[in-house]
Amino acid sequence: MRKIKTYSKWVFLLIGLAFCSGEVLGQDLSDDFKVFSGLTLNYKLNKVSRISASAMGIYDPNISELSYYQYGLKYRHRVGANSYLSAKFDLVQISERDTNSYKGYKRIGLQYMHRARFKRFPMTNSIVAELFLPGFSKYQARFFYEGNLEWKIKKMPWRLRPFTKFKLYYYSGGRYTKYYNEKNELVAFKSPNDFHRWRWFWGLKFQPAKSLNVSLSYFWNEEFNARLNNNSDINIYNKDQTGIVLPFNSYGGVNVAISYTIRNKKKSTKTKK
Repeated sequence: MRKIKTYSKWVFLLIGLAFCSGEVLGQDLSDDFKVFSGLTLNYKLNKVSRISASAMGIYDPNISELSYYQYGLKYRHRVGANSYLSAKFDLVQISERDTNSYKGYKRIGLQYMHRARFKRFPMTNSIVAELFLPGFSKYQARFFYEGNLEWKIKKMPWRLRPFTKFKLYYYSGGRYTKYYNEKNELVAFKSPNDFHRWRWFWGLKFQPAKSLNVSLSYFWNEEFNARLNNNSDINIYNKDQTGIVLPFNSYGGVNVAISYTIRNKKKSTKTKK
């Protein structure tokens, strides 16, 4: 009973920390400092499957606004010794400053993840596909690679360990954009499908109680033009050279992520002879 009470205190304390320090990712937020936070509750169905419920948000302290928040469900299934497939569904709300309200989106995602370990350096590599309904101006679907690397140090309190995480995004299906050459002639009218964003985290992970994991990190989000496809740039001038079409959206901030896992424990019965 004491252990259960101790875990409960940690859960409620960190839930409060997550939602008081900022709420949870969106497209084209302001270019100011951000506070990301997220809470995930995992339930293990069996040895190979689990479901998760999550809440995420982004808070902009410069304008004292909750710019983005979402709620979602995720199902994960182990398909190999170190490989996993996941499917998720999220309800997303993004602040619209012009109307002083939020606009709703739906997100459907699929993920393949592989785990590996090199001595004290466990890592994961993932490929993710996401579809947004309705779509954004820069994309309706996006695909990204995510790599996570940790450094496990012996005899650290709360299993404290440094980590880094990197994401590289490919945009697809965005608003059709007009592209002009140096003579101001229209050369293409198409969606800017290409690699356009990376996001990098550096921080610490720790486990203050059994089944409870916390990560604190700093991150930087950068949009760019990879130019792997012809006429696929964003952040370009309009025909009259008076404004920028699809401007870059780059910013940094801190991230607080908390996860708690509920295990389905089965009591083993011993038969007396």
